[in-house]
Amino acid sequence: MKSAEKIEFIAKKYTDEINKGAFGESGELFLTTRELASNNKISLEYANKVMKILTDNRIITLIGKHFYITSGQIKTGSPMHKKLELKKSFGMIVSSLQNAFITALVNEVSSVTEKHGYSLIIRISDNVPLVLKEFSEAKVCGVFLDPFIAKNYTDCFLFYPLPVVSLGFDITNINRDSIIVDNYRAGKTVANHFFELGCTKFAYFGFEQTNTSDERLAGFNNRIKEKGHTISDNRIFLLPKDIKGNYDVNLLKDYINKLVWKTSSFDKIGIFCYHDLLAYDVVITIEKFEFLGVKRKIPDNFSIVGFDDLLIASILRPSLTTVSYPIEEIAAKGLDTMLACSTDNNHIPKEHRVLFSLVERDTTKHSK
Repeated sequence: MKSAEKIEFIAKKYTDEINKGAFGESGELFLTTRELASNNKISLEYANKVMKILTDNRIITLIGKHFYITSGQIKTGSPMHKKLELKKSFGMIVSSLQNAFITALVNEVSSVTEKHGYSLIIRISDNVPLVLKEFSEAKVCGVFLDPFIAKNYTDCFLFYPLPVVSLGFDITNINRDSIIVDNYRAGKTVANHFFELGCTKFAYFGFEQTNTSDERLAGFNNRIKEKGHTISDNRIFLLPKDIKGNYDVNLLKDYINKLVWKTSSFDKIGIFCYHDLLAYDVVITIEKFEFLGVKRKIPDNFSIVGFDDLLIASILRPSLTTVSYPIEEIAAKGLDTMLACSTDNNHIPKEHRVLFSLVERDTTKHSK
């Protein structure tokens, strides 16, 4: 066997054994380089190369002079946990603070952690590996993720040794806790509301990137089918986003104009939007639409529902009917879960669901 092949073979053997628990749980001491060389009858040079492969694959981590197993979240009280001397702080990675929901979420997490005597280090970045390294060096107790980071960088947290809690996106598939709202059920609730209002036609405005996993659309669409109706493909409008996450407002206007042209003055159509800001662009465009002096009215012809219940949903006019996303509860549940991760060795990561509510306002009912 050639030297390179032998090194790869030994590294693969130890990877399999570590993952099977042959050397203990994550956080336990691993072999020294000399022990690995002796056990496999190879030189220290070869042993160092094996250790580098295991380290690069995040199976083990060097802290000080010792290697520790990091095949998953480390256990409280383990040698690595004691060595880290974690401080009373948490990290939080967010994709942007230009998003109103993310800003509100950060504020709530910061507030609830502070009340419990913890500091919060916030990083806005798409270089997740670098931020995780920074958090490890800062000796935080765990890391919170916004839903966009959790969704787009899931693999980065697979072998991360500290507790990770996702706020808004399910990553239980990598054995991490996730705090989520039942988006599918929320979509069905919106559809039920439209039926109660007497809507007979329906439309949805969302985004291309979320189409394959858009539980809001899935719940909305399936409930409409259960009631014997359908949303035709030309009434599901999915907008592309640019690299910064922005969508083309002019394209949205084109979509809305097409929808309005196909809607007679006798129709009552229910429009569900992926989030509140998108819903308001829909509202504004419909209100400006006019043909031969005739306008389509909200909520007479178009009933519109958003998602998130941002502050603007209640203060702008017409006020927006929306699904209330309980940010305070998400933050509180997130901290409770993080503390359980950090202190309970028997804690089993899982999906934690929080309740939602439909807040009815002017876009689905007349103002008094």
